[in-house]
Amino acid sequence: MSDPIVTLAPSVYRIGTMGSFINTFVFLEPDGSVTLVDCGLKKAPGAIVRGLHAIGKNPGDVQRIVLTHAHDDHIGGAAEMIGAAGLSGAAMHEADAEFIRAGTLPSIDRSRTSGRLFAR
Repeated sequence: MSDPIVTLAPSVYRIGTMGSFINTFVFLEPDGSVTLVDCGLKKAPGAIVRGLHAIGKNPGDVQRIVLTHAHDDHIGGAAEMIGAAGLSGAAMHEADAEFIRAGTLPSIDRSRTSGRLFAR
């Protein structure tokens, strides 16, 4: 099993939530609080918590969660992590917030992904 967390720079870490393919990024703030960027798939919170523990932190230390976009590999574990941290929500682009509120995901634009190869 790989390390639960990798140091990228002082106070910046990567937690592999599905190997090194899907990641959550951790920023330790000067006041000791934690900012998470992305929360992986729905099953990722266990790996995120293990990674936090590896650097002496707990979900309650998380003061901010930032979601980069509304794809399931970035937001799937967000609801559980928001609850574990005792937060009221997460920061995200306004255009993605509606997907979160509705519990849906944006449709895939196959012209912009490798899926276009299989759509022919």
